[in-house]
Amino acid sequence: MRRRLIVIVLLALVVVSGAWTIAWYVAAHRLIDVVDRWAAARRAEGWQVGHGTPTLAGFPAKIAVEFADPAITGPAPRAGGGGSWEWRAPAVRVEFVPWRPHRVVLRNAGTNHLGLTRDAQRYDATLATDGAMVRLEFGRQDGPEGGAGGAQYVIELVRPKLRLATPPVAAEATQLALTAERHSVAPGDHMAVAADLDVAVDGLVAELFDKSSGLPVSAHLRAELMGALPPGPIESALPAWRDDGGTVEVRRLALQSSGITLVTNGTLALDNQMRPMGAATAVIRGYDEGLDRLTAAGTVNRRDAQLAKLLLSAIAAPNAEGERVLNVPITGQDGWLYVGPVRLTRLDPLKLR
Repeated sequence: MRRRLIVIVLLALVVVSGAWTIAWYVAAHRLIDVVDRWAAARRAEGWQVGHGTPTLAGFPAKIAVEFADPAITGPAPRAGGGGSWEWRAPAVRVEFVPWRPHRVVLRNAGTNHLGLTRDAQRYDATLATDGAMVRLEFGRQDGPEGGAGGAQYVIELVRPKLRLATPPVAAEATQLALTAERHSVAPGDHMAVAADLDVAVDGLVAELFDKSSGLPVSAHLRAELMGALPPGPIESALPAWRDDGGTVEVRRLALQSSGITLVTNGTLALDNQMRPMGAATAVIRGYDEGLDRLTAAGTVNRRDAQLAKLLLSAIAAPNAEGERVLNVPITGQDGWLYVGPVRLTRLDPLKLR
C-alpha cells in the first residue's frame, strides 16, 4: 500500500513538472512574440529597433528571454525642434512571473552606450554597471476605491559609472535607485497627487571638466507631482498644467557629505515665462565637523575654515535638541535663485523644444 502511494505521488510529480515545462516554454515564446510586436509597433512610429537571436532563460522559477545586442533609436524629431536619442547594450534580459502578469523586469550588466542629438549638437555617453534592473508595472490599483490605471517604474543600478565625452563629465556611485509611481487623477485637479518620485544615490563622486569633487555625496529625494499633465506635446501640456495650478511638492531632499547634512523641503512651480519658481527651507547640520574634514583633505585651507566656523556659528541657532543648526530660506522668483538674501544665479525659462 505504501509503495503504491509513493508511485502515485511520483507519477503526480512527473505529470505536474511536465505540464509546467510545457507551459513555461509556451509562455516564454509568447514573451518573445510580445517583444516582437512591441518592436514592430515602434518601427511603425518611426523608431529603429533591433536585437540578436533571443535565448530562453530563467527556468523554472521565472519566464525570461535574453536578447543579444539590443539597439533602439528614437523617432526623428518633429519639424521645428526636438532631438533624437539612441541606446545599445551587449544584452538585455526580459522576465516576468505568471502570478504578476502586469509586471515586466529588464536586466543587464556591462556597458550601455547612449547618444543624444539636439539642436545639431551630438552627445555620446557610456553607462557601465555591475547590474541594472528596470521594473515596469502597469494597471496598478489607485486609492481606496481600487480604480485601475496607475503605473510604477523602478530603476536600480549597482556601481553605475557615467562618462560623457563632450563636455567632459564623469560620475560614479555605489548605488542608485529611482521609483516613480503614476496615479489616475481627474484633469485639472491640482490638489491630487498625480505622481510620486523617490530617488536615492549613495557614494556619488563627480568629475567636471577634468576636476574631481573628490568627496562622495549621498542624497535622497521624495517629491510629488500635484495635478496630472494633460495629454499632448510637452510644449503645450506643461503650460496647461501650470495654468491649472500644478506644482511639485518636495517632501524631503537630504544631502550628506563630509559630515555635513542638508535637509530641505518646499514647493516648486513655473511662472508665466516658464521659469522655475518656489520656496523652500534648508536645515544644515554638522558644518564644524564638515569643515574639519575638508581642511584635513586639503580642500579648504585652515584659515578660511576657522573664519567660516566663526561666521556660521554667529548665525546658527539651537534646535529642539540643543544642537546648533543653520536654517536657510531658499527662494526662486522673477528668474533668480536666492539663498537667504543673496541672489545666487539666474533661472532661465525651460527649453521645451
